[in-house]
Amino acid sequence: MEPQAAKGTIIEIMIKMFRLVKESMIDGSHIKPRQIAILHHIYSCPHHRETISNLARDYQITDAAASQMVTYFEKQGWVNKVRTEFDRRVVYVEVNKDFMDEMKEKFSDMMDDVNRYLTYLGPKDANALERILNKTIAYMEEKEESV
Repeated sequence: MEPQAAKGTIIEIMIKMFRLVKESMIDGSHIKPRQIAILHHIYSCPHHRETISNLARDYQITDAAASQMVTYFEKQGWVNKVRTEFDRRVVYVEVNKDFMDEMKEKFSDMMDDVNRYLTYLGPKDANALERILNKTIAYMEEKEESV
């Protein structure tokens, strides 16, 4: 295969793969990776809760922006606001238990899909895929550092 044809074929394959991955990830919740990261951060805190001001500090945003984000999360049913019994002025944000259970189930399903895919590939192709993905990540990191 000619180099230009190979490039075109690879681009077509990658576009098709990204489209298929995106379609398989749409489940009605429309949660974004950054939102998942923030929710994970909250869940990773002691007692699985965090104050809005600490979220603002940790993500280097204003308190107002953090409050607006938490309000959006609350409307989605992803978090609950909780006041302490010692000081009613302090409001904590905690990940909703039902939402967390749902995310754990989705993660488990995703891991099952990955295991089925790796079984489908077989050991040789799975190792080759891992090598190619690691090399792709290294390339992208080097490219980012050079910018």
